Amino acid sequence: MLHFSIRRRSLAPVLSLLLAISLALFSSLVSALPSATGNRVLVVIEPSVKSTYSTFLASLSSRGYSVEFKAPRDVKPQLVQHDVLSYDHLILLSPAAKSLAADISPQQLVEYLKTGGNMLVGLDSTASEMHRDFAREFSLEFEERGSALVDHFRYSDQDAGNHTSVLVGGKKSATARLSTGGLVPNTNVFSTETLRAAKDAPLLYRGIAHRVGANPLAFPLILPPATSYSSDVPALVKEQDDVVESTSYSTPAPVTVTTTRIVDGEAFTSEILSTPRAVPTVVKSKAASKLGKNGWVAKNRASLESLESRKELVAGLPTSASTQVVSLVSGFQLASNSARAVFLGSTDLLSDAFFSDSLCGKVNELVVSDLTSWAFQEKGVLKVVATHHHRVKSSPSDTREDYEETEEGSRMYRIKDHVQFSVDLVQHHPQLGFIPADKSLDLQVAFKMLDPYITAHLAPVDSGNFTHISPATVGAGQGESQAFQRFETTFQVPDRHGVFTFHLDFKRQGLSFVESKDTAPVRPFNHDEYPRFLSSSWPYITGAFSTVAGFLVFVAIWLTIRDEPSTGKKNN
Repeated sequence: MLHFSIRRRSLAPVLSLLLAISLALFSSLVSALPSATGNRVLVVIEPSVKSTYSTFLASLSSRGYSVEFKAPRDVKPQLVQHDVLSYDHLILLSPAAKSLAADISPQQLVEYLKTGGNMLVGLDSTASEMHRDFAREFSLEFEERGSALVDHFRYSDQDAGNHTSVLVGGKKSATARLSTGGLVPNTNVFSTETLRAAKDAPLLYRGIAHRVGANPLAFPLILPPATSYSSDVPALVKEQDDVVESTSYSTPAPVTVTTTRIVDGEAFTSEILSTPRAVPTVVKSKAASKLGKNGWVAKNRASLESLESRKELVAGLPTSASTQVVSLVSGFQLASNSARAVFLGSTDLLSDAFFSDSLCGKVNELVVSDLTSWAFQEKGVLKVVATHHHRVKSSPSDTREDYEETEEGSRMYRIKDHVQFSVDLVQHHPQLGFIPADKSLDLQVAFKMLDPYITAHLAPVDSGNFTHISPATVGAGQGESQAFQRFETTFQVPDRHGVFTFHLDFKRQGLSFVESKDTAPVRPFNHDEYPRFLSSSWPYITGAFSTVAGFLVFVAIWLTIRDEPSTGKKNN
């Protein structure tokens, strides 16, 4: 017995060491999986332009993703094999490709999202019609091929001269009246650091804009400046000393018009001084303009000055399209499984040149990091751990039958009962895994039968002893942590019996959709559960007893009255 105790003591340090090693390995695995769905990424890109995005691709690897590459028409590697996803996330950076491989065709990409994959799609001025048709499946209408976002007021110092390198967002000057655009303040997608940096410095953007349709699953993330518009990409003309032709609008000198009329054989002549309509003429200059095709410049000062007052244009779109939001970057989240897709109107937004810009490089890097984090489900991922509901007893003696109080299955309630409903939520963190959800979530539960009878707000409560030891927190030296965040409410069942449902339906832009349904039958009062005497029945009871008493009095009177015999003689 002593020998056994000595051996057990000698094995204790070894077991503790093995446990610590296993926890450390599991912690490293958790930290190496920033996404809630997986770390496998497939990038569809032409091999010749891969070096253009080296900084962006290196950042994905440093965050724990396993990145593989594929040309647009390559057969392997396949996105889906045997109806199983080979990659958890897809990045499409081949906008000019007119056709793709069979496993990444637009139809297969839609099925890929329905299966649970996530997607980041980059388009630009060279985007083919196939990519535009694919974006229309998500209620996004991109501008025509060859167009670009142009801004003659907010453009980068490194612009080539056609004013397509637009500065989006940033600080607004004191004299500016129009919006500078920028990031949509959606804290579910962008971090507080990114939103703060985007207010101090602008985002560098070169690409096309698109309109977001009425689909509630699609929402804009980056808006263009009000001074920008969509147009064909202005062609650059090399400066030279030779004389070139450019267009100029000039007004000709007044002309005298002579009119002759003949009345009754006599001629009458009249002269009118007329100014002809201004027409474009060709003038000579020694330097070609850098704006417009063939050196032609078109200006419309009146339209620019009245843009703020008339509100006829939204980033270059006419009034008929102003009901649709014009966006540069938009997100989409499926209602069935919360799979995410992000559409960029600029592939240069991911390039090394934009990351290294002295003015906007940091903002571009932060924005792209947040966009990929949201698209790959690193943030904004909610999950229901469990739901609970039970009857609130008025006293310890308030008991029901066993089939109504059982823990298994759906509980049964009686009309006018008080019921407590609670839900346990967790959210995903890139380093810590699933942690308790944010207490500021605005959750509501509906107690419905066809239509909601009651809609109650769920308030966060302290989950108390519901804690667990996470390997990630142990590696960080934090020990125990709260396992989930509980939200609960209490309400009274309506005076209507039937089959009801506790319906939790939480949909917010940027957060994964949360939906839960619990069925609960509601019965009426049993025959022995009603009160014996109701105050409203006393008039009827009084009427019944008064009728009986009246009848008894009548019978008593009738029985006590006797007819006296007549004393007269009988009539013959």
